[in-house]
Amino acid sequence: MYNELWSMHLFIKALDEAKIVFPTTKVNALEKSMNIKVPVENNNYITLDSIIEKFEPEYYESGSAFFTAYNSVLYLENREEFLEMKKQQFGK
Repeated sequence: MYNELWSMHLFIKALDEAKIVFPTTKVNALEKSMNIKVPVENNNYITLDSIIEKFEPEYYESGSAFFTAYNSVLYLENREEFLEMKKQQFGK
């Protein structure tokens, strides 16, 4: 699993580059985030808008709500790997 803290750091840097401020809508964030690349594992990149398009809510009052949506996407995409890691950590 990609290091969550490092990926959050890179996500925040990409948000800064996109000049996304809060409150905002998903549509506004998508418009501002097009073509902004976020590094991922193995020297690959994905676009910021490809992450944001997976978010559920359409409106974000604050950065905290936005990051909650981001973490939800990370969790859902890596659920099995996350559960296995926790199982190894806690022996359950």
